[in-house]
Amino acid sequence: MIDTKITVLYVEDHLDTQQVFGEILALFVDDVLIASNGEDALELFLQHPVDIIVTDIQIPLMSGLEMIQEVRKINQDIPIIITSAFNEKDLLFQAIDLGVGHYLTKPILVDKLQPCLEKVINHIIEARKALAYNKYLAKRVQEEKMLREAKEQLLIEQNKYVKIGHMMGVVAHQWKQPLHYLNLLIEDIGLESEYGTVDKNYINACVKKGTDKIN
Repeated sequence: MIDTKITVLYVEDHLDTQQVFGEILALFVDDVLIASNGEDALELFLQHPVDIIVTDIQIPLMSGLEMIQEVRKINQDIPIIITSAFNEKDLLFQAIDLGVGHYLTKPILVDKLQPCLEKVINHIIEARKALAYNKYLAKRVQEEKMLREAKEQLLIEQNKYVKIGHMMGVVAHQWKQPLHYLNLLIEDIGLESEYGTVDKNYINACVKKGTDKIN
């Protein structure tokens, strides 16, 4: 099952705006972490799993852009939404260079925030689906590889047993020839004994023949 939980880190130093906008964000996501300055925001980012950052540019201790720079050293892909009462092109260009894809001008209206958040959230969910599918494919590939290796090993074992069987057949054939000869030799001795023609020379000749065949 795909994890659809979304956590937002919201950075705003104006307490009234922080409270109101934090409550609005909570309507769209599962969890909202709130910081009043750049240093606290960075600390929260390091301590908690964050999916989206929404930050003002003008915040104490560390500006929004400075905070984003530090975040980008750790995570190049996390979506970031900048909020600002100022529409300065230089700041906007800096934000774009830092991979910020969304810029909302204060006061932020819900009808502007909602489509922006929905777009970002959908992108995150689709990325999670793609990641889960890739993991599934990788697992299937690994399973297929193990199954193929097991089949190949079984085939190797079967071929080995076939070769052993063939070798035993050859060995049995090689054994049958001298055993058959010795059997004939013994039968011949029995027949000669019945006819009374067995003498020392005959016995010695049979012994030599049998010994040579055994060797």
